[in-house]
Amino acid sequence: GASGAENSYILDGLATTDTRYGGTGNSLVTDFIDQVEVQTGGFKPEFSALGGVFNAVTKSGTNDFKGSSWLTFDPRGLQAKPKQNLLAQQLNPDRRYDLGAEVSGPILKDKLFYFVGVQADLRERDGATNFDGFTSDTRKPNQYQTVAKLNWYLSQDLQLTFSGNY
Repeated sequence: GASGAENSYILDGLATTDTRYGGTGNSLVTDFIDQVEVQTGGFKPEFSALGGVFNAVTKSGTNDFKGSSWLTFDPRGLQAKPKQNLLAQQLNPDRRYDLGAEVSGPILKDKLFYFVGVQADLRERDGATNFDGFTSDTRKPNQYQTVAKLNWYLSQDLQLTFSGNY
């Protein structure tokens, strides 16, 4: 029953709520997420949220070496043709390529583990032509993301974690 600005967003135990506008201050590729917990009420006051608490945990390494990769593409030839008439002209659809990979495993068995993930969202959009015949340049709004996490188990009850997201 609250607005989005009254939510709290937590990633790997760290608050990532954008303090200026209240939204999420950090975006993350869903392939890099291990667990998600959503609380809509009855949460403790330290979360300082009236709406909800969104808690995400990124993947970690284990004693087993694991890896995966993906490629998704939307070729223009399989998409609907844009409508064009005297009143409006739709732009051609984007050509989109989403590719990524992740790898994890042990550095020291039962003690030190790593996880690394990279992702690229590559798009190409043709320029728009107005009614006077002028065409803007082709745009390439590409996005990249890299995630790295290092877990060091000092003892059975004590863990040191370093994580980075770019």
